[in-house]
Amino acid sequence: MSDIRYTNEYLLLQKNVEAKELMKKIETGNNLPSVAVGAAYAYNNLMDKDYKRGFLFATVSVPISDWWGGSHRIKKKNLEVIVAQNELEDNTQKLQLRIQQTYNEMTASAKQVQVMRKSVEQAEENLRNHQNFFKAGTVTMSDLLQSQMLLIQSQNDLEDAKADLQIKTLKYKQSIGEE
Repeated sequence: MSDIRYTNEYLLLQKNVEAKELMKKIETGNNLPSVAVGAAYAYNNLMDKDYKRGFLFATVSVPISDWWGGSHRIKKKNLEVIVAQNELEDNTQKLQLRIQQTYNEMTASAKQVQVMRKSVEQAEENLRNHQNFFKAGTVTMSDLLQSQMLLIQSQNDLEDAKADLQIKTLKYKQSIGEE
């Protein structure tokens, strides 16, 4: 069995949690004070006189008016993170169950192929015996045809079982992210 952490569904669920956490950080950042600092320099030459000026400036922004609403938005984002984490846990368990189910179906199908191979072997042996008995005159033509029909039917069943095994194997590989 494969590690669920490498399936596309699991990776998407993880990215959803990460996105919600980043959105929470952005909302928290929107409610924090901000400081901006800048500098400027100007040079003028008017009437052969040089004028040089330097400027420094700073601003501080404190979002006082929106603290109440901002704290509620942060709480909402925090709840969204918790919901995303719960979805990750819940869907991880569902993914594990689906992978286990497809694995069980694949192994059951493989066992069915083995059973059908034995059935074909038995039908071939039965046909050989009926051919020998027919040559000896101890069975009728209808018995011989019946054993041929049973062989053909068991061969068809084997091919159906092989096709089913291929389908179940493909479903399993898809569930673990290999195809």
